[in-house]
Amino acid sequence: MIDTRTGSIGLTARRPSRAAKETAERALGRFVRAEHWNGMVAGDVVKVSGHAARGRHWRFRAHVTNTSNGASWVEVALVEGSQPSRRPAGAEEIGRVERVRSFSPELVTPRWRRTRRPPERELEGQQLLF
Repeated sequence: MIDTRTGSIGLTARRPSRAAKETAERALGRFVRAEHWNGMVAGDVVKVSGHAARGRHWRFRAHVTNTSNGASWVEVALVEGSQPSRRPAGAEEIGRVERVRSFSPELVTPRWRRTRRPPERELEGQQLLF
């Protein structure tokens, strides 16, 4: 067991004042994070232009907007692990996150586009051939 008391070496625990807490919350409140953006959801595999991920892959985390100046960026995580596939995110195991980076939204695109098949319908008086 490790002794975590600080009395023996003369350290005192610091606690931020109420004003400091409120200032920090206001500062962080200007950032708006969206886990759904441009057809992607958190955990989707993405490509980042100009950044190779040899033996690893990028996963979308969030789109962030700074409301005070209008700047926006995309947070992605560089993940170690097996080659991602088109299977749903719940079906594959997510590897270890090596680092989290932020990129301009123009540089981040989905690795695969989600394709949604239109419902099959029969035309009046005609049968579908396939």
